[in-house]
Amino acid sequence: MAIYLISSIAITISAYIFACKIFPSQPLAAALLQLCLVLLQITGIILILGIFKALNSWALLLLALVLPGLLIWLAVKKIHLSKPEPNQQYYLNSSGLMLISLMIVVSLIPFYSLMGELLLQIHVVHPLSWDVVSYHLPNVLDYIQTHSLWTVQGIFSPYPGGNELFQIWSFLPLKLDSVLGFTTLCLCMGFMLAATLILTELIPTKYSLVSGLWTVALWVACLSIPYFQNIWFDFGRNDLVVSFWLLVALWTLMRVAVHNNHASWWMLWCGICSGIAIGIKPNAAYYVLGLFLLYFCKFFPSPDPNHPFRSKLISVFSLWALPATVLGGFWYLRNLLINGTLFDRGLVEPGAKLTILRLLFDPRIYQPSEGSIFLLMALLPILIAVFFWFRKPELYPPQFKLLIGFNSIGIFAWMLTPFGAGYLAGDSFIVNLQIRFALAIVPTTIILFLYFAHQLIIRLILKFPRLNSGSAWIAKFHHHRPPRTAVLLGTFNLIGLLLLSLQLITYQPPIGLPGFDSILFSGNQNPSQIYRWVQQNVRDAKIYSIGLRPYGLYGFPFSNQVIYELGSSSWSYTSGLEVIQKFKPQFIAISLDPFTGQVSQDISYLLNQPQAYPVVYQDRLALVFKVQSTN
Repeated sequence: MAIYLISSIAITISAYIFACKIFPSQPLAAALLQLCLVLLQITGIILILGIFKALNSWALLLLALVLPGLLIWLAVKKIHLSKPEPNQQYYLNSSGLMLISLMIVVSLIPFYSLMGELLLQIHVVHPLSWDVVSYHLPNVLDYIQTHSLWTVQGIFSPYPGGNELFQIWSFLPLKLDSVLGFTTLCLCMGFMLAATLILTELIPTKYSLVSGLWTVALWVACLSIPYFQNIWFDFGRNDLVVSFWLLVALWTLMRVAVHNNHASWWMLWCGICSGIAIGIKPNAAYYVLGLFLLYFCKFFPSPDPNHPFRSKLISVFSLWALPATVLGGFWYLRNLLINGTLFDRGLVEPGAKLTILRLLFDPRIYQPSEGSIFLLMALLPILIAVFFWFRKPELYPPQFKLLIGFNSIGIFAWMLTPFGAGYLAGDSFIVNLQIRFALAIVPTTIILFLYFAHQLIIRLILKFPRLNSGSAWIAKFHHHRPPRTAVLLGTFNLIGLLLLSLQLITYQPPIGLPGFDSILFSGNQNPSQIYRWVQQNVRDAKIYSIGLRPYGLYGFPFSNQVIYELGSSSWSYTSGLEVIQKFKPQFIAISLDPFTGQVSQDISYLLNQPQAYPVVYQDRLALVFKVQSTN
C-alpha cells in the first residue's frame, strides 16, 4: 500500500503544481488539466515499464518519482505560457456560492438514491460487468504476472490495452481491485468536467452564476439518461475512459480555434489525448481522423496566414499525429510483430454483422429503445444547425461549428463500430443500439440543445428589454476577485486523498465472483460455489478455465495463473489436450456454457480418466479436475 500511495501522491502533486501554474485563476480548467496529467503520467510509466518487461512495484515507484520531478522542473523553469485570461469578468461572492450550492442540492434531490448506491458500490466495488471479468481485468493480471505488455495469450489480449494501464497502476502494488471504484469516480467527474468546460467555451457569460446555472442544467440532463447513470457503476470498462480523452481533445481543439495564444501547445496536448484514446479503443481513430479534417476548415486559424494549408499540414503531423502515434501505436505494433497483423479481425468479425450501417433497413433498430431515441436526439441538433447554417453561417461561432462536426463524427463512428447495433448472446444476435459506443456525444448533444436555448433567451431579451432587468439582481452575487486555483484545487485533492485512504484501509475483497456465481447468463437461483472454492483452496497454481469468467479464479492477491476459454459447449478434448501439454496446468475448471446452458460431450474423456484427472470439486453447474499428469 505504501508504494501505491507514495507513487500516487508524487504524480498528483506534480500535476497539481503544473495545473496551478497554467490556470492560476480558473479552477475548473486546472482540475481537468491536473487529472489529465495524472492519467498521462500513469499511462507513460506503465507503458515504459511494460515495453521493457519491468512491470514490478519498485520500478513503478522509481519512475513515479522521476517523471513527476521532470514535470515540476518544466513547470517551474521551462514553461512560460502567458496565463489565459478567464472569459468571465464577475466571480461568485459568498452569497453567490451559497445560492449556487443551494441550487445544486435542490437539483440533485431526484438523484440522492443514485448517489447513495454509488458510494456503496465504490466501497465494495463488485459486481463488475461481463466484459470486465471476462477479459479486461484478466488482461491486466496477465500483464502483471508476466511483467510485460508483450503478452498475447488471452483470447482478447490482441485488443489495445490502454484502458488496462490505469488498472495496472493500482493492481500491481496492491494485489487487490480496491481502487476500481475510486478510479471510475474520478474518470466520471473528469468526463463531466470536460463537458462543462466545452459548455463554457460555447456559451461564454460574464456572470459566474449564469454559467453555473447552465452547468447545473447540463449535469441534470445527463444524469436523467438511464444509461448515463450506469457508467458511474461500470467499473473497469474502456468506454468511459476513451470518451473522457475524446472530450478533452475536443476542448483543446476549441482553445486552438478561439485562443490564438499558444495554439501549438494546445495542439500538442490534443495529439496526446488522441494517442491515448486510440490506444484504448480502435474506433477512437474515427474521431481523430474526423477532427483532422475539421482542423483544415476555414474557422480554424492558420499558424502561417501566407501558407495556410501547408502550415496546418505541418502542425497536424508534427504536433498531433506524431505524439498520437507514439502513445497509441504500441499496441498495434505489438500485434504486427507477434501476430503479423495490426489488429486481430477475429475479435470484431462477429460484430460486423451488428453495425448500425449494416442494419440500417432492419426494422428492429427503429423499435423504441433508449439507444434509438438517443440516436434521433443526436441527429436533431445537427439537422437544425444545417438548416439555419445555410441561411446565416456567419452567426455561428467556431466553437459551435466544431461541436456540430464532432457530433457528426460521433454518429458516423457509432454507425460503423462493430456491435454498435447490438450484442452476441452465445450464437444469437440481440439487436439493441449500444449507447456506450457513442458515450462521447451524450453530453455534447445536450450542450447543443442548451446552446439553442441560450440563443432563444438572447433573442427574447433583445425583443423584450424588460427581461434584462434581472442582471442587476444577479450582479449582487458577484465580485471582481478571481478564485484562487491553488486553494480550491488543493482542497479537492485533500478530499480525494482522504476518500482514497479510507477506501484502502476498509476494503474487503469479495468472496466468489458477485454477479456471476449463477454461471448462466440468464441467471440462476442456485448459484455455484466454484469461484469461492478456488479462492479458498487453490494457491499459486495454474488453472485451465473453460466456460467460466477467468477473473474469479485468480484469487486474492492474484496468486493463480489462468488460461481460459470463455465458452464450453464447443470445447474439444483434442484442442484441450494441446493446451494442457503446452501450459501444464494443475487444475481444469469447467462449467456449463453461460449462454446455452450445455457443456461439450468431450468432457467425458476427462471423467473417464479419474486417475489422471480426479474431480476435486463438483456441483450441478461446474466442476474442477486436478491434473495429475500432462503426458
